[in-house]
Amino acid sequence: VERQAAAAQRQPRPQPLDEPARLAMRYFPRMPGNSTARPPAEKAAELAQLMGEERAREMAEGARWVGVRAATMAECLSEAREARPELWGDGRVALLKVDVEGMELEVLRSAAAAGVLRRTRQAVVEAAGRERAREVAGLLAAEGLDEVHVDVHPLVPEGRGGLELLLV
Repeated sequence: VERQAAAAQRQPRPQPLDEPARLAMRYFPRMPGNSTARPPAEKAAELAQLMGEERAREMAEGARWVGVRAATMAECLSEAREARPELWGDGRVALLKVDVEGMELEVLRSAAAAGVLRRTRQAVVEAAGRERAREVAGLLAAEGLDEVHVDVHPLVPEGRGGLELLLV
């Protein structure tokens, strides 16, 4: 896994694209839900911890950098509100689900700055590990979502570190 991560880091990232709202992400064709903008070594270590080194290496085969459209949570909500205004009622977010492969603090900080979290009734956030889960819980509490329950992800094998679910 370490050799694969080192090779991935040597692979050139895509050059910045003309559009300002683009992001370079590491795409995993064998597990697209794990695609991420996080550094390859971090993701490789997380996958090895969750599924073992051999399986992680196998699942990461064919990974490559791709450019994707990026938008803040506030932009996404604005687009959704424009597309379906009848669904927005009082303008509050009933349930916010965040599963962004290690980028949860960045996403939630942006959402907080835009006032999105103050308008959110409930949130479910997947965080990578206990320390990050504590940071996320602190940020959510500061934004008024203070009834936090932290659970170990049900798919994480016993005895391995891994993902925490924050139910707010």
